[in-house]
Amino acid sequence: MDGCPDLRFVFRILIPLIKPTLGAMAVQSFLGGWNMYMWPLLVTNQDGNRTVQIGISMLNSADSQSLVLMVAGVVLCMIPSLVIFIVGSRNMVKGLTAGAVKG
Repeated sequence: MDGCPDLRFVFRILIPLIKPTLGAMAVQSFLGGWNMYMWPLLVTNQDGNRTVQIGISMLNSADSQSLVLMVAGVVLCMIPSLVIFIVGSRNMVKGLTAGAVKG
């Protein structure tokens, strides 16, 4: 586009082209941060500040193993990940098929 200012180029051409990439990166970043186990375990020293994943693993102790409680915690822990994946996957698939369609 001849004479197009830089800001218009970014908003009219660049951002629509990189939306699938940004969506994929956002989904991967969220899932990576949500499923962290070791870093929050090392950084926090109080049980009230720990993540859900650490809490679920603490339910699996030698004294009491409540399988039903652990499964309920895992299901509740998976809900945000599934919602983000479903919302983000639509954008990723749309971007992948847009570049692959001929004509």
